[in-house]
Amino acid sequence: MLTIGRPAVLVPYPHAMDDHQTANARALDAAGAAWLMPQSAFTAEALAGRLETILTLPDCAVRRAAAALEPGGLLLVREPDPGRGLRFHVKRAVNRGIAFLRRSTRRRPFHYRSGDEWARLLEREGLSVSCEPRAGMIGSS
Repeated sequence: MLTIGRPAVLVPYPHAMDDHQTANARALDAAGAAWLMPQSAFTAEALAGRLETILTLPDCAVRRAAAALEPGGLLLVREPDPGRGLRFHVKRAVNRGIAFLRRSTRRRPFHYRSGDEWARLLEREGLSVSCEPRAGMIGSS
């Protein structure tokens, strides 16, 4: 988790020896690198609420990812490439349609960011940013 800057929702097993999982989860939560959710509070509704917050407030997730990243770690952010053709445009249209439909519900709007916007956001969190193409990746079209 810490090497790749992947924040997580941690649900420690409360009966683990010396409750070490809770202690570890508390430390990561306090450092801003994870979200602690005690098993006693772990319900479908609570998890859905946490995930909705993470997915609809990306700045929050980026701050957690930056806090979770070890010095020298690598955080990869994928930006869709409009030069890749029809597949990109179809995905973007579907995502925008979903975002439009969600505006009429209680959910928060979906956020779109360009590569430059991601770079500025990550740099504000103290990360060094380098943008590189995904050329040669399997499944890219």
